Amino acid sequence: WSRNKDDEITAPDGIVHITPDSRTYDVHHRFCMEYRVTELGIERVGRFLFYHNAIPFAQYDNATFVPEYETPPPIPKHFSYQDHVIDNICAGSTSCRFDFIVTGDF
Repeated sequence: WSRNKDDEITAPDGIVHITPDSRTYDVHHRFCMEYRVTELGIERVGRFLFYHNAIPFAQYDNATFVPEYETPPPIPKHFSYQDHVIDNICAGSTSCRFDFIVTGDF
């Protein structure tokens, strides 16, 4: 840790690709995916920490996963719940609301 706020989001190559005005998409692809761990390991990134005998790493490693970039995410048209119902159940919790909208389940 350098105590320099300008290099807080430094990629493994030592370059700061993210600026305060970066989009969530850029943060995910230009920073987070650079630190994606692998089974074998990558220099300056490392390797996965946990091992499970019954489940191979490749089974739960999904490099093609695309997160929801919008905050809050748009409510899909096919949802049967109305916006005020989500607000009532989630009681103002942004995390609850996000989770419900993305997964369709509480």
